[in-house]
Amino acid sequence: MGQLQNEIQERLLNFLLRSVRTIDLARKEANIRATRERIESLEERQQGLIVHGALCRPGD
Repeated sequence: MGQLQNEIQERLLNFLLRSVRTIDLARKEANIRATRERIESLEERQQGLIVHGALCRPGD
């Protein structure tokens, strides 16, 4: 699963880099930073759901 997430992140970042070529460098870097933060947040939420699912018993 981790390898798939890494590939998705890499493709997303590559797409963003291509799509923001006309934007100045500082803005491009800010967009990339914000995207990375969103990805990290989603990964943390996903991990929390996985852990929660593993700890919960059926019927809880």
